Amino acid sequence: FQRPLDESEVSLNALIPYVLKQGSVNYPDNKAISKTLEELYGGSFDCVVRKKGDTQIIGFLFDFLSPRYVKNPAYKKNIFKFIYDVVFNPLVKDGGFLPEFTEREKKNQIEYVKGIINDKREYASVRCVEEMFKGEPYALFTGGSVEGIEKADGKSLYNQYLKIVKSSPIDVFISGDIDINEIKTM
Repeated sequence: FQRPLDESEVSLNALIPYVLKQGSVNYPDNKAISKTLEELYGGSFDCVVRKKGDTQIIGFLFDFLSPRYVKNPAYKKNIFKFIYDVVFNPLVKDGGFLPEFTEREKKNQIEYVKGIINDKREYASVRCVEEMFKGEPYALFTGGSVEGIEKADGKSLYNQYLKIVKSSPIDVFISGDIDINEIKTM
């Protein structure tokens, strides 16, 4: 998902993929996700937030065994069902992401942002960009700010998620030994 780098949403955008990674309607927790990935022949799933120019990129990375090595005819459909559910069918309660997922990921993200100072190379790079591009969107750290993360709650994150899904360009990259026409249909 591509979002313009904007101080009002950069922290929310940084949190969203990690909250989504915690569970979805059909895979409600890490145990269910891990079990499904194991059933999909050791597939893997991760997320990333980065920037390219003045755009914040919210990415989901999936890695699965080539279907050519699997005899189960439902294998590809199961992969797409899993991907769809994790990205587009989040667990929602009372109009927001689950509080336990939100609070856990807020804590993790705050620790990450505060911990940048302990990685001198990364800290120097972040500070250099902040100073060189002061006043410009590119100066924003894609991990957000402690203040922005602390303000987030399940409802504000979910509303931002809906905004992202409805209004953001989405790029899908698929590589490997697979029939692209079949994938387009799915």
